[in-house]
Amino acid sequence: MWDLLHEAPYVAALSAVTGNQAIQEVAAGLQAVYVSGWQVAADANEAAAMYPDQSLYPADSVPALLRRIQNALRRADEITHMNDDHGISWFVPLVADAEAGFGGVLNAFELMKMMIAAGAAAVHFEDQLSSAKKCGHLGGKVLVRRASSSRNSSPRVSPRTCAVWTRS
Repeated sequence: MWDLLHEAPYVAALSAVTGNQAIQEVAAGLQAVYVSGWQVAADANEAAAMYPDQSLYPADSVPALLRRIQNALRRADEITHMNDDHGISWFVPLVADAEAGFGGVLNAFELMKMMIAAGAAAVHFEDQLSSAKKCGHLGGKVLVRRASSSRNSSPRVSPRTCAVWTRS
């Protein structure tokens, strides 16, 4: 992901809510897959319910979807390599939406650990109060103070685990 961000003027990506969608996107030439909190809330959460984009769904839903997408891409890679076809690099970066972290600093830290374990290449956190989170296009959002936002978006994961960067 880091190389793509520094080598290309933009990174083409669409959101996927199934592994098959991700396979189709990569087969079409997209360079990354986005995992949208809005789409997870609406259709791909672990509660198997439809929610508004307000962090009401189970906090492990995005990491679970990341795992399903990774499994699908791994299987596509196995199938094409079994057929001696090496034309597509199936392991594209997955960019994940962590909403507002589903709580305080510890919640954001635990969520980030789940995202890393599930294979996210990049994660973004919103700067909204978690308990009053609303979809970005809606009015009436409650933003957190900059210091609180910085604490939640800096989970301080060991560099031996992976590379995690945040904007200061």
